[in-house]
Formats: sequence, structure tokens, C-alpha cells
Amino acid sequence: MYDLAIVNATVVSDGKTQHVDVGIAGGLIAGVAAHGKLDPAKEVIDAAGLHALPGTVDVHFHCRAPSHPERGTFNSETRAAAAGGVTTVLEMPISDPPCSTPEVLQARKELGEAECHVDFGLFAGGGLASVAHAEAMVEAGAIGFKIFTHSPPPARLAEFEGLWTRNEAELYEALKAISTTGSVTTVHGENQSLIELFTRMTEEGDTPLRPPIVEAAEIALVGAIASATGARVHMAHMTSAAAVQALKGARASGADITGETCPHYLIFDESEIDRHGSYVKVAPPLRPPADLKALWEGLRLDEVQMVASDHAPFTPREKRDAPYATAPQGLPGVEMMMPVMLDAAERGKLSLERAVSVLTEVPARRFGLYPRKGTIQEGADADIVLWDAQEPTTLEVESFVSKAGGVGLPYDGLELKGRIRRTLLRGHTIFLEGNVVGDPLGRFVTSELGARDD
Repeated sequence: MYDLAIVNATVVSDGKTQHVDVGIAGGLIAGVAAHGKLDPAKEVIDAAGLHALPGTVDVHFHCRAPSHPERGTFNSETRAAAAGGVTTVLEMPISDPPCSTPEVLQARKELGEAECHVDFGLFAGGGLASVAHAEAMVEAGAIGFKIFTHSPPPARLAEFEGLWTRNEAELYEALKAISTTGSVTTVHGENQSLIELFTRMTEEGDTPLRPPIVEAAEIALVGAIASATGARVHMAHMTSAAAVQALKGARASGADITGETCPHYLIFDESEIDRHGSYVKVAPPLRPPADLKALWEGLRLDEVQMVASDHAPFTPREKRDAPYATAPQGLPGVEMMMPVMLDAAERGKLSLERAVSVLTEVPARRFGLYPRKGTIQEGADADIVLWDAQEPTTLEVESFVSKAGGVGLPYDGLELKGRIRRTLLRGHTIFLEGNVVGDPLGRFVTSELGARDD
């Protein structure tokens, strides 16, 4: 007998839509059968009229604790994840101290295990050139590595120690060292020398700050280095048509490289900067409408492989009190991402199967979590979202769960098609009808070393 059965739902997973019931036992999906054909269960959820989807795997998530709990903690920000149908977050290593040593990783693991409402993995700082160090971080449980190719903000140098490379030679050595582990390195691809050039030109009033060439040039460079070193790389938060073309070129040349974009780059264009100023300061910046169109097309054609939140919490005061040029970079996004993508499917921008895949199966495969995560099939963790395509949602800043929810002004009042009714983590309901429920149940997850995503 199953512990729980979800019956009469329309299941969307692995690029397919099926009318099946799902049986859960011991936190795992233990049976999938046609409607009415499942064995008995102790508890039954009748999901008639709803879609059952795998929980989202967010591969680009920031938390500020323990150094800045006012911005967000593992508890607060994974509550936001649960509200948004995200059941696994992979946290980037920016912290104080940064997650660049096994000792810090262990400390963050223990903190996450005590506070997280969803499962979590931890990235390690990748700005290193030692095979031994890379292997030690993987042995400690790092899900992957993160490298910035531009200089960190001067006031945040301590948070970025071991996370960035100063030039192409350092990037080459770091990726070469990491390649021996089989792990994926997420790269924030913006070229430092071009940032400096365009910053000078902007100050003279000649050109916008950080135009698309800044990221496109770095993506091409990273792709070339990945090909030469055998590294597996993933490009963070792509924003532009030029970035999509650069990624296509790198993949065509044989580089083992994938890319993501984020919900704010898909639905907000640069006109939001005039409306909301520092609140929408992100890096790379918001782009013109033509770039949004290119990103949607890239997702449809698998030229952009997945969507991640780049959830980056700051307080509303930190955003409000700084001019745009010096404001902290980041938006809350973890609880808006899945609703935005499912709304896009309802509006015909992507098929529903593709919208679900770029949030679940594809990221889980890339980071070695599939088929444990990102799918509804026997043997997988019972991470399931019940979504009502018929019930509309109006996003409201006041109702956002994240501590940084007040920064989400561009989302305020946004009308979306569909509503998340319930989120389950390993068979336990963690979000139900507008409320996060239960104690923290999150577990630490690691990648299957060397797992390939083909």
C-alpha cells in the first residue's frame, strides 16, 4: 500500500503529457499507472482538473545568511522557493566567508540542513588552479563550481574570495583543474576589460553601460577555453540575442556548454529601469524588447537550455537608497519563476512540455541530479507541484514570501494565467493554497560525479 496517491491529474514530465496516477511511498515515487489502476494508498489527493509537474530545480540561487540575515536566510528564502514550486535549489557560493573551502562548505551544509524547507546543493568557488583543491571540494559535496570573470564590487571583496579569475590565463587554469572532477562550472560571463571600456564611455555619455558585447564576447571565450580544457561549463543569466548566438557558436564548435536565462530577462525590458530605477539593477542589465524575443526563441529551439531564478535578495532600503549606477545587483525571483514560465506556456510562447522541461528535467540532468530530481517516474523523489491552469494569479509585493519581496516591484500587479495549489517535497506537503506549511525538511543533495546530460 502506498503512503500517498495523487489521482486524476494530468502529469507533465520529461517532455510528455500523460493521464496517470502517482503512488508515493517512503518519499519516493513508487508507482505510476493509468487513472484508476493504481494500488490502494493510505491517503489520496484527488487532483482532478490539475496538472502534476516535477518540482522545479533552480540551479542559480543566492542566500545571504549567515552574514546578512536581514536580506534573507536559508529558512526565509527556501520558504519562498516552496511557494514558487521550487523543490531543489543550488546555492551560489557568494557568502561571508565565501564557500571556497571544505570547511565553509560543511558549515553551510549544516546551516542548510537546519533551516531549508526544500532540498539544496552548494556550489564551490571555482577561481582556483589546483586539481587537489577542486577534488577536495567535490569530496566535500560541492554540486559544481562558480566563476566570475569580472572583478567583484570593491565593498564585497571578502564575499568573492576564491570565486573569480583576473584574466584568461587564470580562467584556463581553473577550468583545466576543475575538468578532472567531471563537475560543471557555472560562469558569470561578462568581460572585465569591456566593462571598464564601456564604463568610461558611458561616463562620457557615448554608449550604454554593459551592452550585449560584454557578455557575448565572454561566452565565446569561455566556450573556446572549455573546448581546449575539456571542461563542462554552464553560462549564467544570458540576456541578449548576441549571447544566444555566442552560445550557439560555442556548442557548434564542440564545447560542453549550456546556458540559462532568468524570468526577469524574459518578461521585463530596459524600459523598467526608467520606471523602477535601482530596484531593477541586475547584471547583466535588462535589455531591449528584441532581446527578449530572441531569448524566448532560444528556449523554444534549445539554443538556451534552461531557466533559473538568479534569486539575489537585498533589502528594499538597500535598493531604494542607492543610485542606479552603484545599487546592489539582484532581484528576488525564486517564487515567481515557475508561475511566469507556466503563464508563458498558457500564452503560447512555449509548449507546456518545454516550459516544464527547462525548469525541471534539463537542469537536473545537467547538474547530475536526474533521475532523482526533475521527473515524475518510479524511483524519483516525490517532488511534485499541483498547478491549476484555470485559476489566474495576480502577483502582489505584499504577499511575496522572500525577505527581499519588497524589491520585486516590477512583478507587482502582474496578471498570470494559472496558480500553484500545492508543492510536495519527497511526498510531504510544504505549500498549500497560499501558505508554506510544516517544519524545514530540506536535505543536502550532491551530484553523481561525472554524470553526463546526454
